[in-house]
Amino acid sequence: MGLPKRLTEQQIKFAQELVSNEGRKTKTECAIDAGYSKDRARVTASELTNPRKYPLVVKFIGEIREEYQKKYEINY
Repeated sequence: MGLPKRLTEQQIKFAQELVSNEGRKTKTECAIDAGYSKDRARVTASELTNPRKYPLVVKFIGEIREEYQKKYEINY
């Protein structure tokens, strides 16, 4: 099967929601807002932030955080 080479629209939206709402929303709320099922949102959010399962998503979250740091001079 192998690892996917690109992120899905939902994964991109989740990453953007997570970083833009850091500290205001939980990972679960971000997953729901990104369009994931409410029944599995908690598990999905945990999996999406696990570098072993979804390294591309974790990398993308890091890239967005870097952009925010440069743009707004924010330190996490």
